[in-house]
This record gives sequence, structure tokens and C-alpha cells, in this order.
Amino acid sequence: MDEERQHKLGLKETQDNPSESDLVEVKDSITPPVPDGGLIAWTQVLMGYLIMFNIWGYINSFGVFQTYYVTLLGRSPSDISWIGSMQISLLFLVSTFSGRATDMGYFHQSILLGSFLQVLSVFMTSLSSRYWQLFLAQGVTMGLGNGLLFCPVLVRSIPEKLVWEANKIPLFTNARY
Repeated sequence: MDEERQHKLGLKETQDNPSESDLVEVKDSITPPVPDGGLIAWTQVLMGYLIMFNIWGYINSFGVFQTYYVTLLGRSPSDISWIGSMQISLLFLVSTFSGRATDMGYFHQSILLGSFLQVLSVFMTSLSSRYWQLFLAQGVTMGLGNGLLFCPVLVRSIPEKLVWEANKIPLFTNARY
């Protein structure tokens, strides 16, 4: 192979084409140290985990509620399943807007309102004895509360250190032939 063809294919190293070890040395010298948020950052991660545990635990346990509501109200399981369907639908629908609100700086307001709606939902569900009351209390109110909490917590609880490290992992390798 002639030298020009080797240079085009990246097989011949010249001053214009530094070796891979040279590139690694330059990259390592440019990369600043990994930030560590300390106790406050890891407390946020723990709180985010507990909120997610609360959101998905409540939704995943709806089958227990459904069995109880079928016997309590004497309605069909398909009627009762609308409560859980509304709850999870509102979770994803409202989280799109609460995520945008978080980006605009309304993280604390979203968390406070979502937490208030979750607690209100549990209290109102305990007082409910009719289908429409359960639908509003557990389906709508809990869905709204979960939606207000889901996206902001998802965004805030990812530690910056993990994002920093993930950006250093190449998704694709550049193979030379």
C-alpha cells in the first residue's frame, strides 16, 4: 500500500494523525475532577427513591384494592379497574407538565402540591363508600399527585456524579480498518 492510501485509511501515524495514546493523554488532562455533592446530594437521592417507592408501590398494589372494592361495592372488576387505569394515565399525563414546570424552576411547588394531593387522596379514599367517590379520590386525586411528583423526582434524584461518569462511557467505538 502506498503512503497516501495508508494515511487516508488511518493506518499510518503522522503528526496530523496522533496515536490513540496521545488522544487519551490529552482527554485526561482536559477532564476536570468529578463533582461530589456530599450529604445533601445523597439525601436527595434517598428521598427521590422513597417517593418513587411510594408512587409505584401504590400503583402496583391496586390489585388488592380492586379485589376489596369488588366485594365492597358489588361492581364488576372491569368497572373497578377504571380507577387504577385513571390513576396511572394521569401519572404519565401530568408528569409531562410537571417536568416542564421543574425546568422552569417550580420544583418545590410541584413536590409540595403532589405530596399534599397524595395525602388528601389517601384520606378521602378512607372515607369513600361509593364508586364515584373512590374514582375521584383514588383515581383522579392520586393520579394527579403522582404525576406532580414523578418527573421532578426522576430528574432531581439522579446524582450528578452518575451523569458525569455516564458521559465518559462511549456508546459507539470508532474502529479503524
